[in-house]
Amino acid sequence: MKKIVLFIICSLFLEISHAQTAKQLGHLIPIKELHEDLEMLKYQLETVHAALYTYTSKEEMDAAFAKIREQLNRPMYDIEFYRLVAPLQQKIKNGHSMIIPSERWDQIKEKELPIFPFDTYWVNNKLYILRNLSNDESVKPGSLIKTINGELAGDIFNELIDNWTSDGHNRTFPAFQISSDFSNFYPNIKGVPLEFEIELEDVNGVARSVKVKALLNETLNAIALSRYGLKRLPWYMDEDSNAISLKISNETAVLKVPTFDEGSKGDDGNKYPKFYEAAFQKIRTTGVKNLILDLRDNGGGDPKPQLALLSHLINEPIVLYRKVYGITNQIAHIDLYEKHGAALNKRLGKFLEKKGTIYTLKESAEKKFGLVWTPTQPAPNVFTGNLFVLTNGRSFSATGEVAGMLKSYQKDAVFVGEETGGNPTQNTSGVMIMMSLPNSKIRVRQSLICFETNVNFDNDGYGAKPDYPVKNTIEQELIGEDSVMQWTLDFINNRTK
Repeated sequence: MKKIVLFIICSLFLEISHAQTAKQLGHLIPIKELHEDLEMLKYQLETVHAALYTYTSKEEMDAAFAKIREQLNRPMYDIEFYRLVAPLQQKIKNGHSMIIPSERWDQIKEKELPIFPFDTYWVNNKLYILRNLSNDESVKPGSLIKTINGELAGDIFNELIDNWTSDGHNRTFPAFQISSDFSNFYPNIKGVPLEFEIELEDVNGVARSVKVKALLNETLNAIALSRYGLKRLPWYMDEDSNAISLKISNETAVLKVPTFDEGSKGDDGNKYPKFYEAAFQKIRTTGVKNLILDLRDNGGGDPKPQLALLSHLINEPIVLYRKVYGITNQIAHIDLYEKHGAALNKRLGKFLEKKGTIYTLKESAEKKFGLVWTPTQPAPNVFTGNLFVLTNGRSFSATGEVAGMLKSYQKDAVFVGEETGGNPTQNTSGVMIMMSLPNSKIRVRQSLICFETNVNFDNDGYGAKPDYPVKNTIEQELIGEDSVMQWTLDFINNRTK
């Protein structure tokens, strides 16, 4: 009798737990409305996105939509519909464009849904525990996650990448975002289990299994602060960018450029043009022979700061872009872009004009974007010594362009680290606007302007690849070591012996 009562109580508890989760899923969206959303998504991409068919043909894109259409045969929750359309991002293949769950889902996930209680680190196609935020403190950071609820951790991680955005075929950019916020990405695709059964290999190589409860995001943040003194940030937020800095030791200088934002400044308080002038003057007068240009974690920025740096690194006149264009200056169903409003079309009409089959920037808009079509001349103190460029998956957008220009015009430059997240030949961004589909409220960020970089190689769909791939091991990451910088310094020292 006691066993029967216990079974009933346990069953009731599970039903209540799952009922709460189901309630948080929101309302079921009728089949007709799901089809309306899918067709609207397709139409908006086709009429707004500046480079939709760069990596995927129209026929293949149409086939992908047709496959989704066939699966819309029952009412769905918005997150179910999201899981069907999310793989389209690996057809669009533009890291500035993205398909995001509804704001309702994100708010529920942030405040009410328990999630994976570990921060992770991804290296060599393996997923490690970087910080233990669970209630089981016996799990040590550095442990290898082999399976999660019976599924290989590597398969899960790659599935999340396959459902997220990237430039072309690149995987270092989505890998960084997912690795840094695995708990946030996991429920979008894999669901919301109340607990996780995990097979681990601990830091001593001993296999063990643990079962941990999923925890609220608020709880994870509190544990991270108390246990590690760390303020956790979601994938879409960066820590405040540090200023551009220069450090010189003997004949080697390290120039750290964390952003190409138009408002960027050096650590001396000067804006980027004046900082670069003084920095490269100092590099020359102190007899620096080796320059390490650190572009890691630089998410991009604007054309003028790129040119200001490149003019000190390339000893010939350069033009940054070969072509800049969009495919429209008027967007249908503008009400879907609720945070921009009807004024958006008015603004687009002011700076984009039709020329043949494309829309180019008017002269006034070119000035606003900082575009320069006349060649930028080399700076007086252009560096002519040994150049080493450090990059990683977060080297995105404009940083991919800078890497592409250096690959083209600085043939002897040595690249160390990871493939850049940003494509070196093409960047579709410029004007980025967010729409919400009318029924599911799934959000779609559109990119209106395509920038083709003036490089001397073709687009192979990948970022600028390193000559020497180097990334922290989990052990190095745990102690805060910078293996990429150390490898480069050792390489320089060995060359000069």
